Parts: sequence; structure tokens; C-alpha cells
Amino acid sequence: MEKHYQKMIQDTQDRVVKSLQIQVTDRENPRYGGFADPTGIVQAKYAIYRIASMVAAYCNEDTCFYRDRKVLDGIMTGLDYVAGVQHENGLFDYITCNFFSAPDTAFCIKKLLPVYQYLKGRQEGEIGTGLTVEESDILEKMEGIVRRGAYGLLRGGFHTPNHRWAIASVLMSCGRLFHCEEMEEAAFTYLNEGIDCNEDGEFAEKSAGNYNRINNDAMILLSEATGDPSYEQNAIRNLRMMLTYWEPDDSIFTANSTRFDKDRLVFPGDYYIEYLK
Repeated sequence: MEKHYQKMIQDTQDRVVKSLQIQVTDRENPRYGGFADPTGIVQAKYAIYRIASMVAAYCNEDTCFYRDRKVLDGIMTGLDYVAGVQHENGLFDYITCNFFSAPDTAFCIKKLLPVYQYLKGRQEGEIGTGLTVEESDILEKMEGIVRRGAYGLLRGGFHTPNHRWAIASVLMSCGRLFHCEEMEEAAFTYLNEGIDCNEDGEFAEKSAGNYNRINNDAMILLSEATGDPSYEQNAIRNLRMMLTYWEPDDSIFTANSTRFDKDRLVFPGDYYIEYLK
């Protein structure tokens, strides 16, 4: 696994280099601190995904960006951008199609949660060493975004099956983190519908190229938040099924998907962490 870890380190460092190149650094630009995606669009979701990698690199002494001042500046301006485009009710827009979007907000918060929990654990002495002043500043900004986003999810609203589990899992995790019964109750409202995973391990959207692993992430997160292993059994069944979906070129069978990945060439890299778990 040591080679795997070194590959993760290198990939993260490469991602940070790219992030610094595409971050909006013009202070007069209303999108200052954001990140331009390959199509030139700047929005919260893309920024959060970039910032999460930057924080991971900044806090890890095995990277070349450990406590790097330029990376820290990028993180702080990036978090300021994200906070600035977060609506008063805590929700984010996915500006190409979904506005005041609970599911996209759930995906944003989900991406921040591991970094937030790591920093919070160090602050409270549960793991590693305490935080530096700079890391405390990162945590403070991040906590405001996560907390507002979690309360925004109470407003609900979704339009595809996987969105239910993204929202429910983040609500449950944040309910436990912030000791909020209302969030937990809202999560159970979604879960009371029953999980759309059959005995073979296939979810309703049959999206082996993308949304199956999104659902798996949600099921694993629900088990971690509640301590109830029954949720992760859905992910385990799906991961066993996925072992039969590898094509001879190591891509994933996607012909029966009902979503955008149908018949696309997709490789299973995003399933890697789920199999490790």
C-alpha cells in the first residue's frame, strides 16, 4: 500500500499545482478566490473540490506543500469566495442548471466533511497534534460553510434518486456533529422511503459508471454516522456486483445505465476508496 499512498500524494500535489494556476486572483473580479473549470465556469462546487485537496496537501507533512504560504492564501481566498456565494439559507447554486440546490449543497458539504472532521479532531485533541493558528482559521471558515449548508438541507428538494441518499447522509452526519435532532429527523424522513438497492446490489438508476458509487458513499457515510451496519450492506452488495462489471479493457459495463454514463467509456478509479473501506 505504500506505493498507493505515494501515488495519492503525487496526484494531490499535481491537483494543487493546477488549482493555483486556475484560481481567480484578480481582486477586482467578483469571482475572486474561485476556480475556473475547463469550460471557464466559476462556481462553489468546483471551488470546494479544489479547496479540499489544497487543505489536505497543506496539512500533510509528506507533501511539498506542507504549510506552504501560497497554498494557505489560496485556501483562505477560496473559502471566502465559497462563503460569499452561499445563499442566506445555506444552499448553493449549481449555476448551469440547479439553483438553491439541496442535492448540490449536500455534495459540497460531503466533500468538506472529511477535512473538517480531521481539523476538528485535532483541535479537540482526539487525533494527532493541536492546530496551528493558520489551521484554526481554516477550520473556522470551513465550519461556518458546513453548518450553514447543513441547515440549508432542511429545506429539502431533489430530482433524482441518488440525491435522497446524498442529502440524508450529510444531514445525519451533520446532525451528529452539531448535536441537531432536527437534522437527524429530516434524514430519517428520507430513509423511511427504503433504500433502492435490490438483492443483487443494483441501485434504481443502474449507473455503474457514476451514481452507484455516489450511493455507496452515502450508505457508508450513514453507517459511520449512525453506527448501524445495515446501511453499508447496500454498498457491500453493490461492490460485489461491480466485480462482475469489469470489461476486458478494465473499463466498466455501462450499457444498462439510465443516466448520462450509458455506453460511455468509464474506468473504476472512483470505486477505489470504497473497496479499501
